[in-house]
Amino acid sequence: MKMKRNRSQRVINRDEEVLKKILKIKGEHPLWGYRRVWSYLKYRLGENINKKRIYRVMKENSLLVTKNVRLKAKRTNTRPKPRASRPNQFWGIDMTKILIGAYGWMYLVIVLDWYTKEIIGHSFGMQSKARDWLNALNEAVNKRFPLG
Repeated sequence: MKMKRNRSQRVINRDEEVLKKILKIKGEHPLWGYRRVWSYLKYRLGENINKKRIYRVMKENSLLVTKNVRLKAKRTNTRPKPRASRPNQFWGIDMTKILIGAYGWMYLVIVLDWYTKEIIGHSFGMQSKARDWLNALNEAVNKRFPLG
């Protein structure tokens, strides 16, 4: 069984002085925790006070700030990608940026058949625009289904 000692009057007086300073700081900065309050007292105001005293005084007077609990990131679906079992079952479309010396950055959009791994449509341009994606897709559709 632990025995609790009563605090001396000197310690109680010191705690009251510290509490007044803490209340003043917390009035200006209500979201600060005991670490920041201690740092402010020590480095800005030049007070030589132990961090544990600040914690104890703030705890006894219900001045501690609750910890900010971070939410875990939502996990992405780990289901495998569908596998193509025949040509034209799944197509993929992607864009890449290529540095060409005198011209600068150029954008290449390709349409790929997942089964044959063949490039069935592409578009190459100076800018990344939706029309380039549509041109590549139209080329792929016209190549694979010429009659419509």
